[in-house]
Amino acid sequence: GPERGKLEGHVLVIVKALYGLKSSGLRWYERFADVLRDMGFSPCPAEPEIWMRAHRADGSIIWPVKNKSQNDATRVGIGSSTTSKYPVPANDGSYYEYIATYVDDLTIAAKDPVGICDTLKSKYKFKLKGTDPLNFLLGCDYFYEDGILCQAPK
Repeated sequence: GPERGKLEGHVLVIVKALYGLKSSGLRWYERFADVLRDMGFSPCPAEPEIWMRAHRADGSIIWPVKNKSQNDATRVGIGSSTTSKYPVPANDGSYYEYIATYVDDLTIAAKDPVGICDTLKSKYKFKLKGTDPLNFLLGCDYFYEDGILCQAPK
C-alpha cells in the first residue's frame, strides 16, 4: 500500500511473505508428517491426525517396517489392502506410542515423551514450547488421580 516518510508516494510490493500465507499451515504439517514418518510413526487409519508407532518390550519398533524394495516414502501397511493389519501388542510388554496433532498443538502419549521432544528439537530443529505435562487442551482440564490421567470440561 501507499507508504509514509521517505517512501511517501511509493508502493511497495511484497515479494515473499514468511507468515500468514494460506498454505503456511499445510506446509508446516507436511514437514511435520515427514518427520514423524522418519521417526517411525504412522497415521492412524481412522484418525489421520493421530500418529502411532508400536514397540516390542525391548523398545524396538514393530511397525511400520520399511520394505527395502520400495522407496523411502512407501511403508508396508499404509494404503495397501494386501499388507497385514496393525500389530496388536500382546501381553508381553509391547506397547504403542501416540502423538495427536491439532493445528500446531501436540499431545504425546509415550513412555519417554521428553525423548521425543528432544529429538524434535535437536535433530529436526522444531521450536517447541509448553512441553510440560498436560494440564489444559482444547477447552478441557487434565489431571492425575491415582496415577490415571483424567479429563474434565472447563
